[in-house]
Amino acid sequence: MNKINCFIQFVAVCLMGAIVMGCSRQQSDPFLKTSVLNKADFDFNNHDEVSVDLRGESVSGLKAIKILEGKKVLGQRRHFMNPHIAEFTFDIGKLPAGEHHLLGLTENIHGQVDSLSFDLPVCEYKKPKLVFHVDFDHHQVNDIKGFLKAKIKGRPQFTRGVKGLHSSAYRGNIRSYLTYDISSVNWKGSRLSISFWYKCAAKATNREAILSMWASKGLQGITLMRRENGYTANIGTVAGDTWCGASAQTPSGGSEIIHDMPFSKNGWDHVVLTVSPKMLKLYVNGVLAVQNDLHHKIDWRNVNTLSIGSGLPNYKRFNYQTATGSIDHVKIFNSTLSAEDVRNITKI
Repeated sequence: MNKINCFIQFVAVCLMGAIVMGCSRQQSDPFLKTSVLNKADFDFNNHDEVSVDLRGESVSGLKAIKILEGKKVLGQRRHFMNPHIAEFTFDIGKLPAGEHHLLGLTENIHGQVDSLSFDLPVCEYKKPKLVFHVDFDHHQVNDIKGFLKAKIKGRPQFTRGVKGLHSSAYRGNIRSYLTYDISSVNWKGSRLSISFWYKCAAKATNREAILSMWASKGLQGITLMRRENGYTANIGTVAGDTWCGASAQTPSGGSEIIHDMPFSKNGWDHVVLTVSPKMLKLYVNGVLAVQNDLHHKIDWRNVNTLSIGSGLPNYKRFNYQTATGSIDHVKIFNSTLSAEDVRNITKI
């Protein structure tokens, strides 16, 4: 009898162990993982709306993806179209300046958790400083901020400005443009913003260079242009050139990004390019049209001329022509404008 009882107990223990092991295997989730997708792009100040892209992965199934700072939950998601892989942008809002220690957390349906801690630096906002401004009022073409004098090439004309009556704007003409000597300015750096108003001519070509700061040789500087259905910028970096805006493939093989905000043939567009050490952003009429990662810093070597109304004399790539539309209030800031700054300067 004792042997039988011992055998029964042995079998029971084995069954319980098998059940426990089976449960453990069922709940095991070796692929449970949390990732931050946009960490390389962190470049926020305390006036920015901060966003973090998290990715959660689970074989057994996702229950929640969260982002926390200390014990405070900054955002969470609990509903998933794909129960095994999900990506979310958590719009955190404005954060105070300083180093923020955040935690991304993924939980599966069995309550198992994977977490990833990361730092998010937020710098102090600095009010943008206007370093270059040509308003063209009273047919004035000189820089009224930095006092750079314009050299007139060809026969540019003038028309009514974006502010209407009693204001004037530059109107492009074939082989006509303005140039400014920027060889000694101190605002050519890793943070810069360029703003202007543009009104397309009725019979414009498909490609027009509007503003250019480009080297006489090599791929250095910045050129902004209108192309078919929108605006684009060609940026020369220490590792070659890159683009922000436009479409398809460049003749040199580099990729461009399409933005779906076409220029207005019947009115004025406000165009802003902002540059930071990691990001290019192109705004059209106060709205972010497209953004590109900037993997290398802008190369300003041998960039000594600013041109308005053309890429000439230095930018001669891809058959971009002299702009025949109207240009008004060309401004350059020595900092990266925030979305709020852009909306403010878009107001006429």
